[in-house]
Amino acid sequence: MKKTQFSLNKYTNHSGTLIKKYKNIFGQYVFVLRENDSKVYVNVGKALFDFYNINDRITVGKIGRRLINIRPGEYFHKKRISSCKNCRNIELRKAWSSSDDYREFISYLKELVNENNFELTEATCSFDKIINADGWASDIITHVICCKKCGQTFRCHADTYHGIGGFDAENQVK
Repeated sequence: MKKTQFSLNKYTNHSGTLIKKYKNIFGQYVFVLRENDSKVYVNVGKALFDFYNINDRITVGKIGRRLINIRPGEYFHKKRISSCKNCRNIELRKAWSSSDDYREFISYLKELVNENNFELTEATCSFDKIINADGWASDIITHVICCKKCGQTFRCHADTYHGIGGFDAENQVK
């Protein structure tokens, strides 16, 4: 089985209005979002294609045209967390759409730390050990990262028993 590599510098978030959807000549389902004055193209599955309607506001995370996650409305915060270059474009989450979504986001956090802009300051377990032979490492999994430049902290948490959690700023650095 081929292992997917996530590259943070290729991962992008887009929030906009669904202006067109179509099936291309290769049988792929495509969404076209209007984000500000530009168009964003995203390949989606049939279930999502049937679920969303023209003029719906959605937020997508993607690498190239490959959909990584999708959420209704403006799901990540548009407000600027701080003026810090490291924190300015960090993706915040109100909720996880699935366990796969959470695991993919952990890869995103791991890459933030590995790029040496953020430091892992608190963790229930290491990024690589959120799942073990018995399942989830814990019913509650927490990771806190801190920006090395401005001190902004962010908390990622998942209640694996109830299937809830998110990622948000803990303190607001001016």
